[in-house]
Amino acid sequence: MLEAAAPLRALQDEDPPNVLFIIVDDLNTALGSYIGSGDRPHYATASTPNLDRLAAQGIRFENAFVQNPLCNPSRASILSGLRPDTTDVHATGTWPRHKIGDQLRMLP
Repeated sequence: MLEAAAPLRALQDEDPPNVLFIIVDDLNTALGSYIGSGDRPHYATASTPNLDRLAAQGIRFENAFVQNPLCNPSRASILSGLRPDTTDVHATGTWPRHKIGDQLRMLP
């Protein structure tokens, strides 16, 4: 019986993944980490040495897809895990709780 639990003990000893999620309105590919990549400009229009250093150590995504081109519906989708059709957030000034209620558990 104890030997059957050995794989579970090994899983518990592993460190949890280290994830840093950065979300910024209107941040585009004018950062130094995107210079010369694909159709990107060959110069940085924003000085972001710390973000560039983070990008060099991690994963840089070349394509992004959103459920809505506006900030608030996209942000509500990321924080709730629900589509804009479910939350009824299609523009600014709307918050998901007006339709879904307090049972919605969101990221802090």
